[in-house]
Amino acid sequence: MQLVTRAEELSSSTDWAATASAYRELMASWKEAGRADRAAEEELWKRFRAAQSTFFEARSAAMSAKDTQLREHASAKEELLAEANKLLPVTDAKVARTALRSIHQRWDKIGSVAKEAQERLEGGLKRVDDAVRKAEDIQWRRSNPEALSRARNTIDQIRNTISNLEDQLEQASKKGDDDARQRAASALQTRRAWLAEAEKTLADLTN
Repeated sequence: MQLVTRAEELSSSTDWAATASAYRELMASWKEAGRADRAAEEELWKRFRAAQSTFFEARSAAMSAKDTQLREHASAKEELLAEANKLLPVTDAKVARTALRSIHQRWDKIGSVAKEAQERLEGGLKRVDDAVRKAEDIQWRRSNPEALSRARNTIDQIRNTISNLEDQLEQASKKGDDDARQRAASALQTRRAWLAEAEKTLADLTN
């Protein structure tokens, strides 16, 4: 009788995992319990099974509703991800950031999705986040006078070094000093590569 009473008490529980485990323990205890008279046992078993069925049917319905909700959440986030992808390529970092902020706010309000969809959706939104952040960094560098000044100073310094190395190369060639000429030529090649990179950096900052 105690097993039946406990089963009926648990039938309305929504602690799905713990209660399912409790029912398994009750079932094991039922099998170990002594027999009652046939009529009484059939009545007790009927009550026990009814209580158990009530709980597991409620659990099944809740899980089905949860699955439906997760699918709806995923569908809503798919639409937001498509909206976010329209921001690419980023042409105006400020406008893109404002739009993305709105997308994030709506995204957070939607709620959780199934684990198998979460990684793909979150990864897709992160790629847009990264692109907007990169565009913001470029825009900041372009508007940063210190960065422009450093880039121009670097170019001037490399050009002065190249000019000096060209003089050294010319002098070494006139003297027939092959070692000095090779050193100057090698250094020139390196500095010209540096200059090309520095000029590209400045172009990125000003374009």
